[in-house]
Amino acid sequence: MDYKVITKEQVLNAKTYIHVLEKQKIVEFCADKCIDRLNISLDGIGDIFKMPAMYKENAFLKSRFLMGILAHEYLGIEIEPVEGTMWLLSADDYDRWAGGHIFNQIERMKSLGGEVRDKAFDLLNDFRDLEKKLNVEVYSLLQVQNDPCTRQFLMMTAQTSPETMKKAAEELKKLKGEFEEYKKSK
Repeated sequence: MDYKVITKEQVLNAKTYIHVLEKQKIVEFCADKCIDRLNISLDGIGDIFKMPAMYKENAFLKSRFLMGILAHEYLGIEIEPVEGTMWLLSADDYDRWAGGHIFNQIERMKSLGGEVRDKAFDLLNDFRDLEKKLNVEVYSLLQVQNDPCTRQFLMMTAQTSPETMKKAAEELKKLKGEFEEYKKSK
């Protein structure tokens, strides 16, 4: 596999700052996509009592987004985005970039001194700021979506729907019949 190599010229031509409103747009778009829905059920009674979904971070997608943002937004390198976004790298492209240790390459350029050093420091600093904002946004979304009070309310609402009540009544009728049969056999 050919790993990606960043040149001194690419660092010199890189953006070292992304405007805050552009960062906001990027973060809001990516954060939502970095969250996976988990459907949870109670074994044996899942047909009657539906559990609200829970959500978790997809760290692999987040890494692919961040690498794509570094390539596209900071280094100005055209990437072949996947899934309808200009920032998500394919898994193979991500491996080429990550396998080349891109962040370490940029870190090492600090030792070249002068303008390259300044650009490397500034680029990495601004990128880390964007990364922190993405982490906070993902965390915040997860807190809201997994809020215990909201989940409990959703569960109670789902359990008292006419459809659920009908299923529960049918199950109760079935159990009552089984109990009557049991009583007769004793």
